[in-house]
Amino acid sequence: FVAGLAGAAVSLPTLASARGRGTQPAMSQRYQPRIVAFGKYLKSDLPAKINAADWAGLKADAAAEVDKKKGAVGPLYRGASSMTLWASTFSDSAVTQTQKDLDAQVDVISGLRDEIESIAKQGLGEGKKTGGFFGVGGKTEPPPPAATLKKSALAAVAAATKAYNEYVEVSNKAAPFEINPIPPI
Repeated sequence: FVAGLAGAAVSLPTLASARGRGTQPAMSQRYQPRIVAFGKYLKSDLPAKINAADWAGLKADAAAEVDKKKGAVGPLYRGASSMTLWASTFSDSAVTQTQKDLDAQVDVISGLRDEIESIAKQGLGEGKKTGGFFGVGGKTEPPPPAATLKKSALAAVAAATKAYNEYVEVSNKAAPFEINPIPPI
């Protein structure tokens, strides 16, 4: 009897761990709509805010207060996070070259977030302090002309758009056939 119980316990199936490529169809339903929405934001909403010189809106869009419990998180951070999470589905137990390629494009987009935040702060007059002694008594740099800020911001958006499209190309090429491709912008 005891031997029979021991044999039955050995033959019981173990808990299946779902991760990586095995979860891609389910994860695509979660992350692809977010990535597509981020692409639309990169293509239309972000350039519109830059052209309108909406520095406060841009600063809010670049927010990434992830250390705070209810910190502000803007669409630039949310979009890059969704792209990172989707990229991780291309690896099982070891990081694949596909994930590395996708993560490299996400790094370019994360750099955009940092650059947009810096440009927005300059536009709002929150630039670096110059002079003084160890930051005490220094004056804030005057903001550059709006045209200069717009030009810098639009160049950053162009680089991020290129990175987004390269991300989409790599993702679509490596994704299983049952997953709808992500449209480029």
